[in-house]
Amino acid sequence: MRLFLDAHVSARRIATALREQHDVRAADEERELDGFDDERLLTLATREHRIMVTFNVADFARITTEWAAAERSHAGCLLIVGVDHAEFGLIVRVIEHAISIRPDQDAWADYTAWAPDQRRRNPHPRLGDALENGGLRWPYCGGLMWPHLPSDRR
Repeated sequence: MRLFLDAHVSARRIATALREQHDVRAADEERELDGFDDERLLTLATREHRIMVTFNVADFARITTEWAAAERSHAGCLLIVGVDHAEFGLIVRVIEHAISIRPDQDAWADYTAWAPDQRRRNPHPRLGDALENGGLRWPYCGGLMWPHLPSDRR
């Protein structure tokens, strides 16, 4: 699987572990990407046919929703919710679980997934507000929350 890790996802620990089985590019390993805004990073990930992996739920949920409304494609986005950034093993397991549920790279096109920490009952206390404000429906499915976006190609 081709992945693009946002700057807040540790390249040293997370990318290194994921590279055993995946083609991973990590924003925090590349100085030339410093200062890129989130939309520009998603554009780059899309151009390289990589799934964006991020903790930045607020911005990427908004961006992918706006892109769906504008019928603009992306290569997929995995939003990690409620997991401490220092829980490297758990982060890798959450990413691997999401990939195992949707193992075809092309199936991630225009698909945004929420990957919560399943140990917590309410992984993101403001999740309800974000969903209501974004106007999306989020059914719970197989350890992930999948949005039904207008351009969803399941």
